[in-house]
Amino acid sequence: MGLAIVLTAATANAATLDVTLNNVSPSQTFGYSTNGGSSYKSTKAGVFNWTRTGGSHVGDPVGNFRSFCVELTQNISPGSSYTYDVVAVEDAPNDGFASGMGTAKAALLSELWGRFYSPLFDADQAAAFQVSVWEIVYDGGVDLAAGSFQAQSLATGFVTLSQTWLNVLDGTGAMANLGAMTNPNRQDHIYELPTPTNEQIPAPAAATAGLMGLGLLGIGRKRRSA
Repeated sequence: MGLAIVLTAATANAATLDVTLNNVSPSQTFGYSTNGGSSYKSTKAGVFNWTRTGGSHVGDPVGNFRSFCVELTQNISPGSSYTYDVVAVEDAPNDGFASGMGTAKAALLSELWGRFYSPLFDADQAAAFQVSVWEIVYDGGVDLAAGSFQAQSLATGFVTLSQTWLNVLDGTGAMANLGAMTNPNRQDHIYELPTPTNEQIPAPAAATAGLMGLGLLGIGRKRRSA
């Protein structure tokens, strides 16, 4: 009961983004499985282009910005507007039931973005990047031919490129500063933060609690010293 109250309060106090999805471009059609190859679906894989129209969040993203999807179980439509909560990448996605990929996957996404993202992506590169994001979020490894998340056609050019990028990730590459936006009823996304500030990437609840504990400890020490 106490945990539920804390989580509800945290969601209610989250900074928000009001955004409109313009299109998904450049992109390619991608066949995938999330159940180890038992069945397949298809979707667009590529760059999501947005315009921010409001929200309580202060700072980036502002104006037009780009993102990549981290949630395949929900949908959004070009031309539609949505309100999202601004969260740390490790706390995304949030499908209303379970949330948070954790810090290890968030670090892989940061390295993927730092190593390979370009605003000049063509359709194959954009699709390869999006597929790489999904592989990191939905699997415990980085093999598009194994695990829960699998590509339907491994011979497709952008799938091959995605696997090449995934194979390079080892924790030693450039790390991008990323943020995430989540809605329990809509598809969640990550985006780059060109000007990092403390407000742009909220600290996870556990980290916040730890910092509060350290602060209280410091106060206690000062009082004892006095």
